[in-house]
Amino acid sequence: MLPEHMVPATLDVLDALPLNSNGKVDRRALPAPAVRPEAAPADPLTPDQRLVADAVRAVLRLAEDPGPDADFFRIGGNSLAAVRVAMRLSQETATRVPPQVVFRGRTVGAIAERLGAR
Repeated sequence: MLPEHMVPATLDVLDALPLNSNGKVDRRALPAPAVRPEAAPADPLTPDQRLVADAVRAVLRLAEDPGPDADFFRIGGNSLAAVRVAMRLSQETATRVPPQVVFRGRTVGAIAERLGAR
């Protein structure tokens, strides 16, 4: 039995995995994950939330912006993607944003709040 945080919220089923010329999975050819229901925005995003939502959408290759209550790890994020989001936020804000901001914040709103507090 898996701990709750390791159980996927949803699964995307593919008929076949896209392969490259070497016979390995071509990750770039994989379809973007569908936006999960909890990720749909409920309220207009603040400027900080917009910045975080744009970074999350780009890194996770989501079709739509995640809402302020969207949990990064439940909408397809993982530890490597969290580092990529932190790097992207560092570039956008011209300040160092450690990955712990994403790990501890978890939701778009909480990550934005932590950014604003810096």
